[in-house]
Amino acid sequence: MRGDPGGLLSSAIGVSGAFLQPNMLIVSTYGRTLEACHKYLATPSEYTFDEPDYLTNLPGWIKIVPMIVLINSGSAFASEIVAGALQDYKRANILGTRSFGTGSVQMIIPIGNSSAVKLNTLHYFMPSSRSIQTTGIELDYIVNHDKEIGNSFPIDGQDSNNSNNLLNVDSDNMDSENSKIFKFRGMNDFQLGKSINYLLFGFPIEDNISTGDTMSDDFH
Repeated sequence: MRGDPGGLLSSAIGVSGAFLQPNMLIVSTYGRTLEACHKYLATPSEYTFDEPDYLTNLPGWIKIVPMIVLINSGSAFASEIVAGALQDYKRANILGTRSFGTGSVQMIIPIGNSSAVKLNTLHYFMPSSRSIQTTGIELDYIVNHDKEIGNSFPIDGQDSNNSNNLLNVDSDNMDSENSKIFKFRGMNDFQLGKSINYLLFGFPIEDNISTGDTMSDDFH
């Protein structure tokens, strides 16, 4: 889920439903009107549109295989819904850095004279009823992408409304060293390395030290 800034709500329900039992609560919405309040379950009507249920023929092991979900500050909305649902049901551990924290939907309402009001119309809540607005998904393991540059997806000027902050990275002020594009699944992908070492070999995830958690050639 790293670097996934959005997506459709129906897709988030379908992805979550692939790893959870049918009919489990994925996310709830509460808003200013009765129509805005809804509980979204892992049922085909919530993630398919008059199409066959694409989760029907999934192998049984997909519901029980151990999982770690990787997130970072580029993870928002749909990816946070998936991570939050899997975490709430203890279906997966969450590793990485703080997610963006998109827990509300806003509308801009014109009021004349070139002015407008930004209004929160509804809020999203995880299955445990927790909100992720501004706080993001709570991490089970805090691990940066790279020991040297830390979180390679910085968000500058983040405020309590989280409005358009994914676009507020000041690229002109980033030095050449920190502006390198981070390569997911590369040799220095310590988040993925720690996850594989934990899932396959049982190595504990203790801290953010990168030594010994580089990717093996076997997993490229």
